[in-house]
Amino acid sequence: WGIVGIDRDTPRTQEMQAFLRGSGFVYPITALAGDVEARVECRAVVDLVNMGAEPEAAVAVLADPQTRIVSMTVTEKGYYCDIKSGALRMNAELQHDLSRDGAARPRSMHGLVAQALKQRMEAGLPGVTLMSLDNVPGNGRILRKALMQFLELADIPGLIEWAEVNVSFPCSMVDRITPNTANAADDVATEPYRQWVLEDDFVNGRPLFEVLPPSAGLILTRDVLPYEHMKTRLLNGAHSALAYLSYLAHHRNVDHALADPRVQLFVRAYLRETATTVHAVPGISLELYQATLLARFSNPRISDMIVRLCEDGSMKASSFWKPVIEDHLAADRPISMICLAVAGWIRYSLGVDERGEAIPVKDPALAHVLEPLARVAFEHGDVRPFLEAAFGPEVARAESFVEEVARWHSMIKDNGVVSLLEGVTQALAQVSNAVESYAEGEVQGIRVIM
Repeated sequence: WGIVGIDRDTPRTQEMQAFLRGSGFVYPITALAGDVEARVECRAVVDLVNMGAEPEAAVAVLADPQTRIVSMTVTEKGYYCDIKSGALRMNAELQHDLSRDGAARPRSMHGLVAQALKQRMEAGLPGVTLMSLDNVPGNGRILRKALMQFLELADIPGLIEWAEVNVSFPCSMVDRITPNTANAADDVATEPYRQWVLEDDFVNGRPLFEVLPPSAGLILTRDVLPYEHMKTRLLNGAHSALAYLSYLAHHRNVDHALADPRVQLFVRAYLRETATTVHAVPGISLELYQATLLARFSNPRISDMIVRLCEDGSMKASSFWKPVIEDHLAADRPISMICLAVAGWIRYSLGVDERGEAIPVKDPALAHVLEPLARVAFEHGDVRPFLEAAFGPEVARAESFVEEVARWHSMIKDNGVVSLLEGVTQALAQVSNAVESYAEGEVQGIRVIM
């Protein structure tokens, strides 16, 4: 088994391609935490194809009979669909790939996969597993829905029927914090912690995962959903929650933000509140998991950038926050902490901080819509239009939610985030007490697994 990477035509891809070819496709990975520094050389990658420059070569890789699994890490925005329903959202790339001339030189993930499946079908080759690794709830199911809609539009005779039998879409959950490198030649720095949960649904063979030691962090299961809920709602949701408020509090690195007692207390309280919406996970203590997250976020040797966590806010809010909000509202539970997080996002989306300095809002999906609505909230105190655009009309009709977001947003506007968090320290401490007791004890037993 080996990995052939495929990426878009960007300066970064070109730089990475040159570096990997020069290094013989070997690069170092170093796990860092405290006094731990475990370094290994990765030799799993055997090639990297620039899809933008060589689309036919990219199709050939996926259509190659030796290719049995196609894993995808394209982020939420790469699916070109509603990430809750899987409904395809047409754009210029998809239109190009659906055209007669464009189909053979695809630009989108869906177009690439469709052409490869077509070639496999016509050549009488075995099927393939399409394995999404993105932070999309029910990622395999969403990928399947979006791709099948694309195949319907492509109208390739027999392909949908062939794919129904010969293609599988396992769900997955991948968890390891690995900040971007500045340059292709930089060592990849990551944390010791890792967890990879895979639905065991492969149509054309898979690596013998069973021989991996427990330290590899791999779990094969028939049901990924409990692990996915835990990770997306607690880790990913908390990342977004801390990101906007931390940026407004003038922090720029996650570990620096968590060193601020006020921010850490908020994150503890957010986790505690959100954990009430997370189903039990076999063999995992949710309290210990929350404390582990705090330790991971606070790791000064993996200094992730807060501005990166702020990117694509509308997609992340829909995936990580909306289901939590809906569960809280259905159960009529207090939702103060997630309302504070949402209020921070609204204030961040204004695009300028309390000092008058520009905020680098990067949200291709909805930034052009949300910025004027954030201005309405700032100038008129009305957060409902923003909430409706971000979460839909049903959530925006929940008066308790709207009023609580508006209350926090008003306090952020009047006092600033630093003063606000300082003023509500006692209330935050009451919510976070259960998490704090674990953070001081059992979390010290986190295993180094590299």
